[in-house]
Amino acid sequence: MGKKNKVVKLTERKIRYVIRAKKRGESTKRIAEDMKLSPSSVKRVWMHWTKTKMHCLRGPR
Repeated sequence: MGKKNKVVKLTERKIRYVIRAKKRGESTKRIAEDMKLSPSSVKRVWMHWTKTKMHCLRGPR
């Protein structure tokens, strides 16, 4: 059997951490390891934030 994809939900806390860390200049790989996310998830959050300047990827709570 092959690898199974583990789905990790992006919480508001993780999103805020990614944005703060990227502003400090940390690498995508380092952030991904710290938060147990994939590098592509970190990149996706950062690209969304740079385009919209909004950290909320989800709707209201």
